Formats: sequence, C-alpha cells, structure tokens
Amino acid sequence: MPRNQYLVFCIKYLVIIFLILTLITYLPAGKAGHSSLIRAQTSLDQAKKDYTEKTSSLASAKSAYISAKSSYQSFGTATAKAEAFAKTKDYLASVDRLLLSYLALVAEYGHQTRWQSNSFDKAAIDQVIADQITFIQDHLKKVQNSQTLEDLPPLSTNLKT
Repeated sequence: MPRNQYLVFCIKYLVIIFLILTLITYLPAGKAGHSSLIRAQTSLDQAKKDYTEKTSSLASAKSAYISAKSSYQSFGTATAKAEAFAKTKDYLASVDRLLLSYLALVAEYGHQTRWQSNSFDKAAIDQVIADQITFIQDHLKKVQNSQTLEDLPPLSTNLKT
C-alpha cells in the first residue's frame, strides 16, 4: 500500500507542476498584456486584417458619399454642397487607403512566395508595386489638399487612368 500512495503522490505532484508551468507560460506577459495564447500575428496576417478594415471603411464612406451626392443634386444648397465635398473627399481618400492596403497585401504575399521556383523577376515586381504605392500616396495628398468640390472629379478621373 505505501508504494501505491507514493505513486499517487508523485503523479499528483507532477500534474500540479505541469499545471503551474502551463499557467505561467500562458499568463499575460509584462505591461503589454499580450497573452501567449494569442498566436503572434505575422506581417501577412496584419496586412490581411488591414485590408479587411479598409474595405469596411470604404463601404461606409461610399454610403455616406452616395447620400451626400443625392442630397446635393436634390437641393443644391451651399450646405449640401459642403457636405457633398466632405463626403466625396473622404470617399476618394478611402479608395486611396484601400489601394495602398491592397498593394501592401500583395507585397506581403510576394515576400512569402518562393521566387526560385517562378520565372518572374521579384525585383521588377517589387519596383512596380513601389511605383504604384508612390502614385497612390501622391494622389492621396492631392485629395487631402483639395479645397473645392470641383477639384475632386479630375482627381477621380486621374485615379481611374
């Protein structure tokens, strides 16, 4: 009987040690409060999350833009025009931010790709992405610096081409 009690004691002791170590491992770390239970986000995961958020943001900006445009076309007041300008500007900026987020996602996918097994030139593709990012960032600055509703249609056309 003493041998069985000793075995039970050892098993309980090991289980308690295991549970303590498990809890210590998964408790929040330091002041940051990040838990080890939450899987670390890779840059690709972050790019996907950012793209999803920007897509949602664009949907709400588009809805506000359509409403403000309709109000301005219906009433034509200075207040409606100011609202249409603000919402159109916000919508174009949201489009630019979504495009930048998409390009960042494409770049992250590119970093994950094994380029040795592809016939594509990674440096050339990275340069195209960098050029597009520069163009969109410049466009976003122009949208943000616009002062009137009449400034925005040419910027929208410029983005399409």
